[in-house]
Amino acid sequence: MHSLRIRALLLPAIFLAFLIIFLQTAAPSVFYGDSGELQAVALCGGVAHPSGYPIFIMLGQVFGRVLSGDPAYRITVMSVFFGAAAVCALFLVLVKLGLPVWAALAGSVVYGLSFTFWWSSIRAEVYTISIFLFLTSFWLVLHTFEKPTLARAVSAAACLGLTLTGHLAFAPAVMVLGLMLAFTKPEKSKWFVYWPLILITFIAGLTPYLYLVWADSGDYPMNYLDYTIELSTRQFGLTEETFSNPFGRIFWLISGQEYHSTFNLSSRVMARTSMQLAITEFIYQFGLLALPVFIIGVWKLLKKTDRKTWALVGIFTASTVFCVVNGNRRMLPVFAMPLTITVAVAISFGIFALRERLSGDRKRLRFRGISAGIIFLGLMIATPHLIRGPWDRSGIVKESMKIVLEAGPEIKTVIPTLKDYMEPRIYGERVLELVPPNSLVVGTWKIMVLYYLHYVEGMRPDIELDPYDSHHFIRLQRWEEEHDLHSHPIVFVGTIYGMVEDIVGLTEVPIDEEESIYICRGPLKRKKTSHLIKDNSR
Repeated sequence: MHSLRIRALLLPAIFLAFLIIFLQTAAPSVFYGDSGELQAVALCGGVAHPSGYPIFIMLGQVFGRVLSGDPAYRITVMSVFFGAAAVCALFLVLVKLGLPVWAALAGSVVYGLSFTFWWSSIRAEVYTISIFLFLTSFWLVLHTFEKPTLARAVSAAACLGLTLTGHLAFAPAVMVLGLMLAFTKPEKSKWFVYWPLILITFIAGLTPYLYLVWADSGDYPMNYLDYTIELSTRQFGLTEETFSNPFGRIFWLISGQEYHSTFNLSSRVMARTSMQLAITEFIYQFGLLALPVFIIGVWKLLKKTDRKTWALVGIFTASTVFCVVNGNRRMLPVFAMPLTITVAVAISFGIFALRERLSGDRKRLRFRGISAGIIFLGLMIATPHLIRGPWDRSGIVKESMKIVLEAGPEIKTVIPTLKDYMEPRIYGERVLELVPPNSLVVGTWKIMVLYYLHYVEGMRPDIELDPYDSHHFIRLQRWEEEHDLHSHPIVFVGTIYGMVEDIVGLTEVPIDEEESIYICRGPLKRKKTSHLIKDNSR
């Protein structure tokens, strides 16, 4: 009872503390790339890039309407909210695994202040929602292990399905927990009833994907399947005939079939990825000081040999294999999210084991042990943040061994912060200011900032936008056939490889010192050498 009271008091305190930390360091407005697209889709509805992320979009509709202020920031606050909630969920998982409250609190703080999790919590991204759903599922599975009942098992199965609507990086971990849950049958249940029921409730958890089918059938401007795919050129091998079925379109999106497989079973590649994974966890996330604590925690855990421990071992193994054979270095910290959670759990058990060994009987020794423990914990949390910048900028470290984030900007401060990062909005507003009336605006994925400003905030309703791919050149030709380019020009934002340098008679207008827009008002003719007309009058 005393422990329950402490937990009841600690949970809101943990949530509030991390909510404040993340809010104080969160991006204030629209962001580049995926985040800009996700902010626009969450606010307007529609279909996002693979794998669609329906739970993010559906929750974004709620947060976008309930909160006030900058619309893009409302979606960032959603990431902040679920980041704080995920730390609380990890705390509950650690307690359920058998740690005392103080050790669970220490482990939760270590994880909550790790770089990738913090970075994910302060920008509009799908990761914190996915982590929260996974940890909630994990807690429900552990709860079922303790006392198997049909209600607990069904709740866990549904939540495992829901986790896959957040991010598919959790698929290997969900598979492990799902299999273990399937063989945790309540005594009074029959196998031929229990297994179908678990399967049905798991599938029920996947039903948010039906939202994508519904949204794809509607007239949503923010629809990845429309603005990125040009069926007339057989992009990705698709045609009008093969890509007309709504369920087939969404399955194509979820399964990520547009991407060439990056799985590589070469021993050399897997060895390099394993090294990068170790660097990610024990230099970038938790620091070298955490490595011996992790080893002690693993030893402590393996002594237990119960179903809870085997669940952790299964998640760790499946996630490690998935990361090692994947070979996508840019996405490694993201694909390693379930693995990072298990590392945090082992570190938490290591902290507990160290405290057990070093605790003294006398109060003075006990006080010194607590003081030393707090100092060590502070150093362990601070070390990766202190060495992150020097490590990445070091000329000693090979380029292949440096950590690459999924997207910018590079965090150069010791504490991860995007608090005053207004560059995407300034950039987007500047581009829209320079674009001539009634233009077709073409750009790389960075153009999602313009999509947000155009569709969410209603800026420049006279223009049309296209996230350019080489298969989209036919769209430019259609525009030329249907419009007079003198009054309805084509505008290229930034240097698009294979386009800007090959089109005759472009007018260059600087956006800033590094980037320009290029305006085409004449016939759309391509050549092999660039011919840019400088225009600095605007």
